[in-house]
Amino acid sequence: MIFNRLKIINFRCFSSFEIEFFKGINIITGYNATGKTSILEALNFLALTKSFRTNDENQLIAVGKNEMAVLGRIEKDQKTFNYKIIKQNKGKQVTKDNYKYPKLSEYLGEILIVSLTNFDLINLLGTPKERRKIIEPIICQISKFYTDECNYYKKLLNERNALLKRLIFEKNSKTINLLKTLDLQLASCAKNIISQRMKFIQKINLEIKKYYGQIANVNENFEIKYVPSVASEKFLKILEENLEEDIKKGSTNYGPHRDDYVFIINNKNIITYGSQGQQRSALISTKLAFVNLLKEEKNDYPILILDDVLSDLDKYRQNNVFRLLNKEVQTIISSSTLADLDEDIKKNAMVTTLEREMKQNG
Repeated sequence: MIFNRLKIINFRCFSSFEIEFFKGINIITGYNATGKTSILEALNFLALTKSFRTNDENQLIAVGKNEMAVLGRIEKDQKTFNYKIIKQNKGKQVTKDNYKYPKLSEYLGEILIVSLTNFDLINLLGTPKERRKIIEPIICQISKFYTDECNYYKKLLNERNALLKRLIFEKNSKTINLLKTLDLQLASCAKNIISQRMKFIQKINLEIKKYYGQIANVNENFEIKYVPSVASEKFLKILEENLEEDIKKGSTNYGPHRDDYVFIINNKNIITYGSQGQQRSALISTKLAFVNLLKEEKNDYPILILDDVLSDLDKYRQNNVFRLLNKEVQTIISSSTLADLDEDIKKNAMVTTLEREMKQNG
């Protein structure tokens, strides 16, 4: 899978901007505030319909504008496809060669992408919800079933939480029976989500250990543990036992929406005990493992995005990262300065310099 061309309109600081990409390594460089991260964010948004920087997608629309658009030309399966996503204040629309997708869940997986940004380090050190952002986009690209189950679970969860608030003032046989029906549906959906997450983590753990050892050049055991807030077979019982507490809070306190992924090195949580170097090496290893797993599951390599993360690695580790990448993986890197990148990386790359007047060479 190759990203040939990107065009963005009214996206962040850009009123209109186009860029072409090389099949191999692409480096976007320039001073701060020239839009390097925004370009990679646009690539990510076109692939996943989400930003890796913000949950408020209206921030993506340029100031004073009502909508923005991201257009991309993708080469895959020896064919070329044109994708477009339009974001307005009230929603978004995705098309492929003018076919409009009725649901965003049907679109996910069309453009395979793995992004590694400094926001991943923030997510790693953050809440369980933020750590799930590291893992969930990859499972959604692999499995439409998983995406649909997650969307249905959110719908049921919102309905249950709304009903919990009603039960404070309206606790009768009708509302209780409605709650029991919702709980049965929620438990069935949760079981599928938990099962899919467990299978994914089992697969990814087979990959990340070999990457971590070669990047960090140490003999340490790295793994990711999936920690459900409740076992699926006990879900209904836990909901029943905690009903009064849920009513008081007006929210459901157990389920996949509370699950966590714990990053472990030598049986210790790297959030508490890991150095920044270990944390960064763990994230890079995880992302490279995602690349390999997407290839196995979807029979195509994803596009790899590295947003200003290589400069924090010494040149030995930079080379290790690229040595581990298959040459068929298109890689798009942002970097404030080329001086921080190894010469062997630069000489094989297309370099785009962002200035007041954009220059491209390679």
